[in-house]
Amino acid sequence: TILLIIGGGFEGILRAKGIKPVDLFQRGLTATVPDNWTGWAMRPNNKSSEYSLTNDYGMHEDRDVALQKSAGVKRIAVVGSSVVWGLGEYLQNTIPRAAQTELQKRNCAAEVLNVGVHGINIVNASALVQTKLHQFHPDAIVIIMDLQMAFPVWPSPAPLSDAPVTPVRQPGL
Repeated sequence: TILLIIGGGFEGILRAKGIKPVDLFQRGLTATVPDNWTGWAMRPNNKSSEYSLTNDYGMHEDRDVALQKSAGVKRIAVVGSSVVWGLGEYLQNTIPRAAQTELQKRNCAAEVLNVGVHGINIVNASALVQTKLHQFHPDAIVIIMDLQMAFPVWPSPAPLSDAPVTPVRQPGL
């Protein structure tokens, strides 16, 4: 009870001074960042630890990935939530990296990209494939479904900016 009173007092003081909360992503304290196209994306160039490592494109990779694939290499993109990302796993233990290792053991020149994003669902994954992933020219896209992916959360129909919305008028009204 005392902690609630003290916390409430501090919040009241901060509100009185006009101080507003800051989203954690703005401080760099989260692995995900808002993305107007897909809902959420992984923070690019995160080098803090192997568990949260990302390349220039926000993929959970310890290597740079060129938009154009190398000649003779099959490129496979694996899309999904934190199950694909490999939350709490070393890179070699993630599904995409394990798949790449197995394909290469069988003499298949393959590059498997880890395009997992924490907290996404099938709607976000579809947007990711349509707006970004095609630029990497994958030969195949594998979408791994888990329970989180199976329950779509549709984006808000609200505008993304604070610009005034002009209502649509029907002819003759």
